[in-house]
This record gives sequence, structure tokens and C-alpha cells, in this order.
Amino acid sequence: MKKLSMIFISIILIFGLIGCENKEAKLSKEIDDLKLQADEYYNNGDLNNTITLYEKILYLRENQEDRNYLDELIIEKESMAVTLSFIESINDFKNNYNTIHNLTDLSEFIIKIKPSFDELEKIDTSKNTEISLFVNSLLKDLNYVYLRGLYDKDFIKDAEYNADLSKTLDLALGGYDARLADDILFDSIQINLENSLENIPTELPSKYGH
Repeated sequence: MKKLSMIFISIILIFGLIGCENKEAKLSKEIDDLKLQADEYYNNGDLNNTITLYEKILYLRENQEDRNYLDELIIEKESMAVTLSFIESINDFKNNYNTIHNLTDLSEFIIKIKPSFDELEKIDTSKNTEISLFVNSLLKDLNYVYLRGLYDKDFIKDAEYNADLSKTLDLALGGYDARLADDILFDSIQINLENSLENIPTELPSKYGH
């Protein structure tokens, strides 16, 4: 009787182990299928669905390598959003360029879009992703460097003050146009400004579908 009990227990344990192995194999297969699907989404630039699938993968089975990959995906998505915001700012600049008639107008617009430049420069360009490589190249682009450098120009920083001073001098000098110098300076930079706006890269890598 004791021998039969031991045999029965052994059979139960064997079937239990087989069941566990089958369950683990099924889980691994499900995770592998999800990763294949996630890879397809990623290669098509669909980061939202890629992230969703990796969150599901980690819900099914926690794994540090997969967790690290998810963190990298989130960083890539955030980098893409910041870059897209920058591009929209540049396009807004282009679309409103005909409303900029003097240094004061230019200064106001430059100051308005400055946060887009600042946020772009916070992106980690050491990542081996297409968006990271794009931003790394963009930051070195001469057109970007020119536009970014306008912030440091005194004639941009002090444009509003200089305009007010010119008006005061106009009145004090009986109609003398003290704004002429600012107008000449504005005219002199328009060619470089228009050229930089026209040629700065504003197309995200095709992978991202924008």
C-alpha cells in the first residue's frame, strides 16, 4: 500500500512538472511572438505600440533586459516629441516671417521659440537611435548654429530697448530718424536669416512617419 502511494505521488509530481514546463513554454512562446510584433512596430516607427507591447511583456514576465529596453524606448519617444516640437517652431517661424519687419519683431519671435532650442539641446545624442543621430547632426548644422546664435546677439537682446531709445531720440532731435541704423542692420541680416530658415533640416527620419 505504501509503495502504491509513493507511485501515485510520483505520477502526480511528474504531471505537475510537465504542466509547469508546458506553461513556461507557452509563456515564452507568447513573449517571443509579442517581441516579433514589437520589432515590426519599431521598424515602422510606431513607438507607441512598441512601448505598449513591451509593457505587456514585462507584465507577463519581469526581465531586466526587457525593462532596460523599455526605458530606452521611452527616451526615444520623448526625444522624438521634443524634436517634432522644435521643427514645428521653425515652421511657425517660416510661416510668420512676412510679419517680421524690424529687429524688435525679430527679437520677439526669437525669444518666443527659444525654449524649443533649449529643449532640443537636452536630448541625449549618444543613443544609437535614428532620432538621436538626427539631432546630433542637426546641432552641428550651420543653419541651426546661425539661428541659435541670434540669441546671443546684443541687437536681439536689446532690440526693444533700442527701439524705445530711437523713438525718444526722434522726438528730441525734431524728427531725425534714429531708427535708420536698426533698419539697416535688420536688412543686412535678412539674407542669412532667410537662407538658414530655408535650409535648416526640418524632416524627421522617414522611419517615424512625419
